[in-house]
Amino acid sequence: MSRGTEAEAQREAALRRAEELDRLLAEGRAATESESTASQAAQSEVERLADAAKREAAALTEAQRLLEQRRAELNAARQALAEAQRQARADEEEEQALRARLSLLARMQRESYYPGVREVLALAEQEGESTGIIGTAGSLVQVPEKLEVAIEAALGGRLQQVVVRQWRDAERAIEHLKRRRSGRVTFLPLETIRPPAPVQPPRFDGLVGVASELVQVEPGLEAVSQYLLNRVLVVQDLAAARTALARVKGSYTVATLTGETAQSSGSVTGGGERSGRSALLERERERRALPDEIR
Repeated sequence: MSRGTEAEAQREAALRRAEELDRLLAEGRAATESESTASQAAQSEVERLADAAKREAAALTEAQRLLEQRRAELNAARQALAEAQRQARADEEEEQALRARLSLLARMQRESYYPGVREVLALAEQEGESTGIIGTAGSLVQVPEKLEVAIEAALGGRLQQVVVRQWRDAERAIEHLKRRRSGRVTFLPLETIRPPAPVQPPRFDGLVGVASELVQVEPGLEAVSQYLLNRVLVVQDLAAARTALARVKGSYTVATLTGETAQSSGSVTGGGERSGRSALLERERERRALPDEIR
């Protein structure tokens, strides 16, 4: 082979090697660029997954917080329910005790009445308002607690007198008592009772007042308290009662806060009992108050 041919062959071989190197270099560059793109994509995916993980972690934390909050609210609701149930049981027990006390008071009051009075009140319960029977004087006159002993001492059995609307109501009740042979009762028909003029004492130490002005009655029953108490003076003690007898004119009764009584005619009644407290008026006051406590 001639030198020219050999040189041409070498030149072509060099060109081929150069082309091959260019091709390899281009492939290398392409591979590098592809790897870079893949790396960037992978990095983006990693960052996306990291952000998603953070969001999931935050959501989980919030879910746990809400769960604890709901648990706390549930525990509080359970405690409130338990307290409400306990209070409801206590209220029910208290109401039952109050109702039992009210029933006991009613029974004690009924048993303390004279037989005829019990019979008349039973008649009123059975036949209702048509009987015209309103109630006993003691149940209708509302006496302040501090005056109960004095008023009960002054009136005594008159507290069991029965108030009726009309004279004929008393007549019917009396006929009923006769038929049943149940005893005697004094009736106060509203249409016929005539209250006496109230006693008018001068002012003096120890005077509490005229009894009819110290008590209360429902509208329409004023004649009852006036009939029973217009001629009753309430005073602090026996010394004041003695002053009343010396200074007050007319016919009247004087009652002390501790239960002694004196008549304008000069007699005086007093002494000691096992219980210094009144009974009928005290029970009546408690009986009136209990329904409000039950409601």
